[in-house]
Amino acid sequence: MKVKELLENYICYLGSSSNKSKETISAYKYDVLAFITFLKDGQLCKKSIVYYFQSLIKKGYATSSIKRKRISVSLFLDYVKQKKKIRANFVKDICLNLKDEKRMPRTMPVPIIKKMLNYLYDERNNWGSEYDCFKTNRDLALFDLLITTGIRIGEASAIKISDIDSINRTILIHGKGKKERIVYIPNNGCWANIQNYQKIRGQIACSNDYLFLNKYKKGLGTHSIDLIFKKIMKELHISSIFTPHCLRHTFATNLLSNGGDLRTVQELMGHSSISTTEIYTHVDFKRKKFVLDNFNYRNKI
Repeated sequence: MKVKELLENYICYLGSSSNKSKETISAYKYDVLAFITFLKDGQLCKKSIVYYFQSLIKKGYATSSIKRKRISVSLFLDYVKQKKKIRANFVKDICLNLKDEKRMPRTMPVPIIKKMLNYLYDERNNWGSEYDCFKTNRDLALFDLLITTGIRIGEASAIKISDIDSINRTILIHGKGKKERIVYIPNNGCWANIQNYQKIRGQIACSNDYLFLNKYKKGLGTHSIDLIFKKIMKELHISSIFTPHCLRHTFATNLLSNGGDLRTVQELMGHSSISTTEIYTHVDFKRKKFVLDNFNYRNKI
């Protein structure tokens, strides 16, 4: 059996027997496919694997990216070994000597987020066609939800009408690893935007239950959300360094800087480990500066 056939079988296996999300499985496939493409002779041998990861290091890939690719390839080779196509998972024997790197989450300045919301409101209030009415209300509800709750764009994409509890103003979120959590919508404006969009969406004859729809009346995918965000940033002449995920980072950082406790923020973010949440405590430089300026005893000596 060829390596690419093994990959297709592996992806089918993950989809049917694991609790990994579609986004995670897609990322695994992308990483393994890049690895397979690199193999000139199509042979899964230790020498080829070493060359592959050395090439990533020479090309300047981030340590985090190389580690992720290593995990993806290693899991794939475990599957191939299980199928008795190779005698060992050679990735586990390779020492890459990667440098440790700590990347701080990129947040968005609150004035930019305010500018973004104002733009979305203006677009909603100046629509032309019926589709423009649907689209502008959808985009406003979508990005206000991301701003207000800090959910992942994949989680927003997966929301269904049946997940919304209008009485308690909550939404059931289907997170990573098929873990579910309930988020509350505290902001009246955000809740009003979701309700307005739901009314307009209800006028569309649609066979699926997804909350956010594209122009083909199918669920709005993460790639489409990313493109809409980029378009908004371009219209506002804002740097392309920002991504929709920055809204999630901004949400968590501001919760912690305004007094939110670590454990609660972990639950709100849907983090499986509190160590993931702790990284946001290193971002709030302004709070640290304020404390040091005002309470450092050395300042009084």
